[in-house]
Amino acid sequence: MNQPCRRPTLANIQEQRRQKKQQEKALNAKLRALGTVPHAPATLPNGCSAFATIAEEREARADAVSKQARLLRQELPALLAQLERIPDPRDPGSAGTS
Repeated sequence: MNQPCRRPTLANIQEQRRQKKQQEKALNAKLRALGTVPHAPATLPNGCSAFATIAEEREARADAVSKQARLLRQELPALLAQLERIPDPRDPGSAGTS
């Protein structure tokens, strides 16, 4: 009683892509004929790092990690205390102790 797979095949996916490209080309041609600029998809950023040197970037990353570690040291005891209140279903001896 297996049901056929509903997942599209590679050929179907490629056909859908072809149809989409044809529709986009037709729409862009229509927009150009009307005198408007066709919409272009946003490009991915290809920028350089904001840091001038590798040492600056290394220092900034180290600073971020140290701040995160400091925050974890402050918050971890409270988090562990909250987690201790959750009963552990794996341990049958502690099921009714909390």
